[in-house]
Amino acid sequence: MAKTDYQVLQKAVRTYGPDEQMRMAQEECAELIVALSKYHRFETSGDKRKLNRAAESVIEEVVDVEIMCRQMHIILGNEDAFKTVRDFKLKRLGERLSKLEDKRK
Repeated sequence: MAKTDYQVLQKAVRTYGPDEQMRMAQEECAELIVALSKYHRFETSGDKRKLNRAAESVIEEVVDVEIMCRQMHIILGNEDAFKTVRDFKLKRLGERLSKLEDKRK
């Protein structure tokens, strides 16, 4: 029977430990920052080949960060807190966007 994504993530946390996975999350976030910086640099350079490679790198690093974020959910274990903060931040973003839209009218 195939393991679910969640089971794989749980196994990673158990195998490597919460501290190591938190450090890995930091590393993956740093790699995403570098990939985004390169993407912006190549976006203005006009070099389509380098831009395409940079875009692929951003995609790969975003996925790595998403995987590590899902492990942070497992490690911290408070899904209600994650949902509360996510809902608050999405609501705030929506309000900011509405205000910007109103200013542009």
